[in-house]
Amino acid sequence: MKRAWAAWVTVAGATIVGACGDDAGASGVEADKTLSETSEGELGQLCDWSTDQFGGYGATIACSDGSTVPVDANREECVTGDDIDASNCAATVTEYEACILELAKDPCAQLQALASEACAPLLPCFS
Repeated sequence: MKRAWAAWVTVAGATIVGACGDDAGASGVEADKTLSETSEGELGQLCDWSTDQFGGYGATIACSDGSTVPVDANREECVTGDDIDASNCAATVTEYEACILELAKDPCAQLQALASEACAPLLPCFS
């Protein structure tokens, strides 16, 4: 359970019908919870939500330079991947969601998005 998303090299999300309430983020997971505090089920919710931002599980994004950005094939691949070490990540769900939304603006320009202020809290979480 290392990766909380697959948005860095393989993009991660489907729509979540999960936890609701004032404290929930866009993904349905408690907004101020750190990624290290999330359960495997909550990581799954984050994966579902984030991959939805990129067309859903199994999608492939075609870039203008001819390259492609693959989205994880399924939830298990997203949750068990090794891009992010969620177990040691102090970034919050809100920070994670903000970074995913920044990445979703142009999935073909991931390096620029990762250098943005929105993604800065997540950089120490890369494994």
